[in-house]
Amino acid sequence: MPENHTGYPFHTRKDDTELIPVEKTKRDIKVEGRKRRIKMAEYIFYVLPGMLAIIAAAVVILFQINLSKMQKLADNATPVLRENEDGTYELSWSSLEDTGADSYYVDVGTLAVFSENGRRTFFSGYVDDVSCHLPKLPAGEGLVLEMELIKNYSVLGKEHTLKLASIQRYFYIWDAMINNLDWEVDPDAGIAYINLDYQEANSCSIYVTEQSGEKRFLKVVDGNSLELNLNEEEGLWRPTPGNPCTLTFMPGNRANGMALYGGESKEMTVTWEEFASRDIDLALEVIDGCVCYLEWNKMDCDFYEIQMMDGDVGVWETVKTVAGEDECTYVSPRLSPGAGYSFRVAVVLGDYAAVSETRECEMTVTPLYCTVWPVKDLKAYSDAAKSKVVGEVKALDAYCVVEAQDDMFGINVNDSVCYIDSNYCMIDLQEYVGALCSYNITNSYDSIFMAHGFEIPDLTGEVVKGFENVRLMDDSFLVPLLYPAARRLETAIENARENGCRLKIYDAFRPHEASVYMYQKASEIQYMTLPESAYWEDTPGVIPYVREIDENGSLIERRKTYWELMNGSNNFILGNFVSAGVSRHNLGVALDLTLEYPDTGYELPMQTDIHDLSWYSARAQNNENAKLLSDIMISAGFNGISSEWWHFQDDKIRSKLSLPCVNNGVTAECWMTNGFGWRYRYADGTYAVNCMLTIDGKDYTFDPEGYVQNQGETE
Repeated sequence: MPENHTGYPFHTRKDDTELIPVEKTKRDIKVEGRKRRIKMAEYIFYVLPGMLAIIAAAVVILFQINLSKMQKLADNATPVLRENEDGTYELSWSSLEDTGADSYYVDVGTLAVFSENGRRTFFSGYVDDVSCHLPKLPAGEGLVLEMELIKNYSVLGKEHTLKLASIQRYFYIWDAMINNLDWEVDPDAGIAYINLDYQEANSCSIYVTEQSGEKRFLKVVDGNSLELNLNEEEGLWRPTPGNPCTLTFMPGNRANGMALYGGESKEMTVTWEEFASRDIDLALEVIDGCVCYLEWNKMDCDFYEIQMMDGDVGVWETVKTVAGEDECTYVSPRLSPGAGYSFRVAVVLGDYAAVSETRECEMTVTPLYCTVWPVKDLKAYSDAAKSKVVGEVKALDAYCVVEAQDDMFGINVNDSVCYIDSNYCMIDLQEYVGALCSYNITNSYDSIFMAHGFEIPDLTGEVVKGFENVRLMDDSFLVPLLYPAARRLETAIENARENGCRLKIYDAFRPHEASVYMYQKASEIQYMTLPESAYWEDTPGVIPYVREIDENGSLIERRKTYWELMNGSNNFILGNFVSAGVSRHNLGVALDLTLEYPDTGYELPMQTDIHDLSWYSARAQNNENAKLLSDIMISAGFNGISSEWWHFQDDKIRSKLSLPCVNNGVTAECWMTNGFGWRYRYADGTYAVNCMLTIDGKDYTFDPEGYVQNQGETE
């Protein structure tokens, strides 16, 4: 009987078309089951243990691989040690947070091999976080950090621990510092560009000070330069009034798998003022050589302060306040040549002020907007070419020059410009050459005319007649000198500068009435005996006694007279010092001056004080400094006189022009302009401000700065 693939017999149909399996017997079924059980037993006994062994081996291998990875992470980790303000430390290891450790065993102490007293432990214990607080650590000693990463697990209800990895780092505390911290802020981009100069460090840790005053760790940076975006950097902000952004930079050193941050730190504070200051766009233009025009962009503020610093003074002064909604411009009054000026604008918002960058400028010598006084009545012309006579100006009336062409000055008379001959005008040197010279017109407040230290009553220490209006309220002076002589003086100024000096002027134009007054007072006492003591109560450098034979033939000793002190060996008389006739000072072409050091203002010592009416002042007695002064002035075209080392005069101009002797003194009272507006100046140098005045029959209104608000209306 044929068998199928199962091994069982088939019944065959007669037509051979189908095979029908024979029914299994019970015996067959039992045999078959026994065989299956034998095969299963063989599988369990031989195959399953091998498979379990393979699985166990794989688990062990994977576990070891994982532990190796953990140890590798630990080996590459960089624990960070940061010093606190109180000298304690914070130790952190945030880079190990991803290892899956549940806790850490931390031990910090000295290296026993380097310690004479054995190992000292500063911290030892389990920590659940990724940081811990350490006490103060000794500087200069070898220290060691040991850590174990611990994993907690439970088996059959029992808790167990597993050490995932360990760390060992050697380090020491050193004196690190940041020598220099420089930064620059780009307000538009909101970026701070920072440069660091380290000592014993190669990186730094940055902290930001919150409004509460607490310092929060921001980031660690390597290298000596970085950029911080105050708009986008996490944890930073663009400063606002009252809320600056203060960063602390703590020096650090990354070495031997440790990062240590401590030592002398530096702070950087970026304020709203600094941001706003960079936003102020201040432009300065010097107009006509002596006036400054300032313009700046409008900002959100309460008001602006325009501040100016005179280079000779060195102090910032607020010269004008502009409301926040007003036009952002400023025009200066006429400024002094020779003095460097600095301008800046302060933007004020509440209690805070931001200051713009400084703009600097220097004025040039020009007669524009200077005060001039005709020395005689002059014809006034319609133009500089003298095409038509339109009037006449009076001698010693003060005018402001609004135009200078050739030898003509344009001045304002009755609200129109006319032209006069500049050769017959004295110009104010303090305005014209300004700080290129210095000035002390003592005759206007405390005359120092003496006879070698001895007082001349009613002259020494007095205001000389004709000088009453020369000293102004701001302690400046009117210093008139004929304009052609003033132009020659420019050469002498340059000569002095080349010799490291500056001219100091004590007298220029002297009214004839002053010369007469001085001669009168000196002549009254010239034959009188010298006082018992000098004016300054110190020795004048001369023996005030003379020995002679009296009428009885006896040798006597008496005090000298003023005349003897002036005369010397019959060389000089009083008229050699002060003239009763016409002096070059009365013509406006003479100067009394000395030399000083421009940086200190100290005068160079001469053989006598200036205005010493004695033969000791003679040019024949000149010391080296007096000789230098003489060389400076003579090389510029001035001439000296034999009796006074300080006196120099322009004889060339005197010979060229028909100059009158001017009897009276000058005054500052007149209309003044800076090209942008007119102001009225009083005799004391102050200006009419915030008021109404009637001047020459016309009414004028003046604003708080003194500028005229109307053109004048006839009563």
